[in-house]
Amino acid sequence: MKRIFLATLLSFAFIAVGQAQSKGKGKGKEKAKEMREKANERAEEERENAEETAEYEQEKAKKKVKEKEQEAREKGKDKAKEAREKGKDKAEDERERMEDEAEDARDRAEDARERENEAMEDARERNEKVDKGYKGKGNAYGRDKGDMSGREFGQYRASQAREKLAETEAALEEDERTLRRGRTALDEARERVKKAKETGEDQAVISKKEEKLTEMETKLKELEESIQKGKDKLREKKEQLKKMEETEKQE
Repeated sequence: MKRIFLATLLSFAFIAVGQAQSKGKGKGKEKAKEMREKANERAEEERENAEETAEYEQEKAKKKVKEKEQEAREKGKDKAKEAREKGKDKAEDERERMEDEAEDARDRAEDARERENEAMEDARERNEKVDKGYKGKGNAYGRDKGDMSGREFGQYRASQAREKLAETEAALEEDERTLRRGRTALDEARERVKKAKETGEDQAVISKKEEKLTEMETKLKELEESIQKGKDKLREKKEQLKKMEETEKQE
């Protein structure tokens, strides 16, 4: 009987231990599950934090890149503006330089025209004086004989005539050079007026230039006529001198 009772107690004890162990195992599983869930939650939080951090850093990097690009664009604009300003200043300086050179050229051309006009006027007056001198001389050589013999006076008269003719011929040659320079200056002035019309220069300025052209043409024509008269007179005097020398030889 005793043995049966002990066996029964042992059986209950084993059952209780088994149940206790089963309960312990169940609690362990729940604990492990809870720990896994917490670990998963922490991992998810860390992942989300990492994603947020990465996104933030990415946005920060993009913003920095944009700022750099904007800064580069601003610098580029500033440099472009500076280059435009420099180019504008350079173009303005070049324009002013060209205007100054053109003004200097106009002044030089004007001075040259004035000198040519003066030279032509001097030549014309000189030719008129020569012509008057020839007319005034007449037979003056005959009135200045003095104590010289006829032959001596003839030689003297021929010498004076030759000297006078040489001076006249030299003056005419100089006048012809002046005439050629004047014609060249006139052609250049015509070309400048033509270009002024093509470039749309002020009409009042062009009209003034055309007036000067007309004035220059008139003076050149007067000089040409004066030179021709001088040549005719020179040829006439040379014929007279030739006859004079022939007469002196006969004497």
